[in-house]
Amino acid sequence: MSKPLLYTLHCGNLYGTERMALATLEGLDEYERFVLAPPSPASPSLVEVARTLRYGVRRVQTRAQLLWALVPLFIRNRSIDVISTSVTHNVICMWLARLFFVRLRQLNVVHGGGEERYSYANKHHLNRTRVRVVAVSEFVRGRLLAHGVAPEKIVVIQNFLSPSDLAGRPRRPPFDAAMAEARPIDRSRVKVVVVSRVDPVKRLDVLLDAVATGRLSQFRFDVFGSGELLVPYQQRARALGGAIEFHGYVPDVAKRLSQADLFLHLCPDEPFGLVVLEAFAANLPVIVPQAGGVAELVQDGLSGVTYPATDVTALVSRLLETADLDGPRLDALTRGGRSALDNRYSVAAGVHAYRSALGQARR
Repeated sequence: MSKPLLYTLHCGNLYGTERMALATLEGLDEYERFVLAPPSPASPSLVEVARTLRYGVRRVQTRAQLLWALVPLFIRNRSIDVISTSVTHNVICMWLARLFFVRLRQLNVVHGGGEERYSYANKHHLNRTRVRVVAVSEFVRGRLLAHGVAPEKIVVIQNFLSPSDLAGRPRRPPFDAAMAEARPIDRSRVKVVVVSRVDPVKRLDVLLDAVATGRLSQFRFDVFGSGELLVPYQQRARALGGAIEFHGYVPDVAKRLSQADLFLHLCPDEPFGLVVLEAFAANLPVIVPQAGGVAELVQDGLSGVTYPATDVTALVSRLLETADLDGPRLDALTRGGRSALDNRYSVAAGVHAYRSALGQARR
């Protein structure tokens, strides 16, 4: 029987952290794989997708439910590997390993998208354990160090897209009109897509302010994602005359990316920005802020375009400059993004790094 790998998560939605969990499990196919996560009203949810992939699934909403889901696994197995987004989950696994004499190796993956106290501040509690802390970017590593995590505890493993994910993604045709099946930008309405939760930290207000300048009349902005600010931002968008629309959650984000002309990211504190890799996969030129983990993904002028984070005037200028590029130059940006995806953020490198980190994490 294969050794079990348990991936425990604090959220059951399919945000970036959860999609990365599935990509990691797909790559670590030598294990008997389990997902332990809360149920979610969203569809598809993490639990639903994990079940279709034939992973062992345990729905756990509380610590007590997690404990009772873990106990049979620790009774049956003498050796277990665990990857978790929760310090509490790691600690529970440590105590169970001691109780049932299980050889245990554990990683804790830093998740993003929340306040610092939830994403980084409690990770220093792992300093006196054997648990390695996975940072998805140098930006995250810096935040962990600032919150007291010991440097030797941290390993940087960048995100990646799984082979099955990449294989099914539609791609935007070339921009260069001289190429077969090209779809050049229609400069009367440049289609820009944003994929993001609609929460304060994501700074979608910067885009609304940029549209309100009146200088972006040739653009159409479509924002896909839900969140606490969705309704008020929809109201603001309607007042701007239809140049921007907040659609809420949609199930076909990959298709929407391939139908756009440009991809825009706005969050200055993003730990990584998995959706940028998804835009690379769609052959879409990306525009991202020069801040957070997302700034590490893009080389300005080579694999995308960058702008000073939260600077409305600079964002407007970079949008106008990018939309004015000719087809060959836009295609060069998409090739740069695809090259970064295939080389710097390859699944082979990511899975190898996870195996290595587990090898260095022993109870």
